[in-house]
Parts: sequence; structure tokens; C-alpha cells
Amino acid sequence: MQNPYKRPVLYVLAFFFLTLAVFAQEERKETLINMQTIPLDGVETLTITCRDDVLVLLESQNGKVVLKEYRDESQKQDKTQSVNTLSYTTVDNSVLGITVRTTTRTVPFQSNGYTEVYIPPSFLGSFKFTAESSVIRSEVNLNSGREVNITVTNGDLDLKQVSAERINITMSAGSFRAERLVGAEINMRHSAGPIEIGEVAGLLSLEALSGPIKVKELTGGGSVVTRAGTIDIVLRNAIEDFSCSLTNGNINIVIPQDLSYNLDAEAKSGTVMITPPGGTPFRVPGSIQWTFGDEAEITLSVKVSTGSIAIGPEK
Repeated sequence: MQNPYKRPVLYVLAFFFLTLAVFAQEERKETLINMQTIPLDGVETLTITCRDDVLVLLESQNGKVVLKEYRDESQKQDKTQSVNTLSYTTVDNSVLGITVRTTTRTVPFQSNGYTEVYIPPSFLGSFKFTAESSVIRSEVNLNSGREVNITVTNGDLDLKQVSAERINITMSAGSFRAERLVGAEINMRHSAGPIEIGEVAGLLSLEALSGPIKVKELTGGGSVVTRAGTIDIVLRNAIEDFSCSLTNGNINIVIPQDLSYNLDAEAKSGTVMITPPGGTPFRVPGSIQWTFGDEAEITLSVKVSTGSIAIGPEK
């Protein structure tokens, strides 16, 4: 016999979960509260400074910089909140400075949201971004004929493609991710947090204190230095010397099948495993200096104090 209470209970549960879903959807409702359109006539440098915010970089379709500020006004609370407001100034008609500044005032809603900055792809000047306790997420290619300088303190940085003569990135206590970095000089300094880069084309200089470092494809050369974590690098087309140094952790270097190179590898408290192109893997304790191939194209220097090293072609 069917339980007469089973179906009503199911209806009640279904109504309960549906109500929760509706409230969850209505809990956050970002509203556009500020919008500005700024021409770039004569502007050579674009600077953006933000604090305690989420900054999203998008592509502008009208050849101008467009600023949009969204805030969550769904939570009605009569209390003093911190509200970000946009402002911009021009200096000498060549520098456009955008500031997402934090002001405090009494507002009847919970201040929470994000800011969008739309950048036209035709702008090829210099970029300078400075953020504190913020997240920067770029969904637009930043192409500069000069420099791109980004400084993030206590926040995350997620980039699409950055292309410039010189790229300088400084971070502390946050995660870094980029799809592609292209430049004659690519300099990065990071204190703590994971680093993941899809492709690097150019001369890379990367220094960190701790956290995993992963470069899926490196075309060029350079150096990677960190104290603690792991280093995973794929040398897709190594045309310059490359070096890695790690105090505590493991290093894995993937090289092209046909690369001829001088190797200088040392694992003070660990082993070095080498897989020669078309050869049999072998492991040596301590250190090894060797030339692989007929005529070395580059020098590969890999050092680790406590940990192991693995070098070889893709499997």
C-alpha cells in the first residue's frame, strides 16, 4: 500500500528547494551605478589604480575607454559601507589616469561588485596598472609598442595576451595566470603564490619566493629562480640560454627532440634524471655536465639544493 504522506512530503521538499534557488538567484544583483566614456586623443600612457575591487578588462568597440561600475544593491542594510567610485584625470594630454578610489559613506545596501574597463585594441601606448587587495582579470589582448607595467599587492592577476617591448610584473601574495606573454624583455617578481603561463615568447626573467611555477611553452630563453615549490618548463623553441634555480623542490624541464645543448645540472641532495633524445633515460646522483648533440645550440643550467631534476623530451 502506498504511503499517503509520501507525495505531500515530496511536494513540500520540492517547494522548499525551489524557494532556496529563487532566493539564491536574487541574493546578488549587480546594478550599473556609474559609466564614463573617455576619448584617447593624444593619450600615450594609460594608468589604472584600484584598491579593494574586482577589475575586469574588456575590449572596447568604439575606439574609446569605457568605464562601468557595478554594485550589488540587493542586500538592503542601513549601515556605513565602503563604496568604490571612479574618477579620471589627464596629465599633459598624454597620460590618462583612472582611479577606482574607495570612499566611505552611508548607503542603504551592501557594497559589493566589480568594475569594467573597456580598452580599444587600437591603443598601442604604454599601460601601467597598480592594484592593492584586488583582483584583475583581463579578457582583452593588451598590445603595446612600449611598456606594460603591472603591480599587484595581495591580489590575483589573470591575463589573456600581453605583448610589448618590455613587460614588468610585480606581485605579492596572490596567484598569477596568463595565456601568452610576448616581449623582448619579460620581467616578473613574485613573493608567494602559484604562477601559470601558457606561452612565453621572449627573454624571461622570473624570480619568486614560493609557489609552483609552470610555463607550458617557452620560446626564447631566460632564467627562473625561486626558493620553494616546483618548476615545470616546456622549452618549445629554445634559441637562448636558459637557467633554473630552486632551493627546495623539484624541477622538470621538457626539451625538443632535436635540441643540441650543453647541460650543467646539479642536485645537491637529490638526483638528476636525463632522457637523451631517442635514448634511454638514466639517473645520476649529484651533478652532471654534458653535451647532447653534435653542436650545442644553447646552454641549459639547472640547480636545486634539496630535490630532484628531470630533463627530457615530451613523452
